[in-house]
Amino acid sequence: MGVAEGIAHDAPATSIHILQASAQDLEAIARVLVDTWQSTFRGLLSDEFLEGMSYDHQ
Repeated sequence: MGVAEGIAHDAPATSIHILQASAQDLEAIARVLVDTWQSTFRGLLSDEFLEGMSYDHQ
C-alpha cells in the first residue's frame, strides 16, 4: 500500500499548531521523555540505567 493509499482523499484538512514549550511544560515533558524511554528501550538498555532515569534530572 502506498503512502497515500488508505487515506480518504475527501477528508477535511487537519491543522496542527505547535506551541513553544514554556517552563510550565517542563514537568510534563520530563514525564513523557522518561516514560517513553523506559517503555521503548526495556530489554535493549539495562534496567539499572532505565530505572535510574528521573523526572527531576531531565
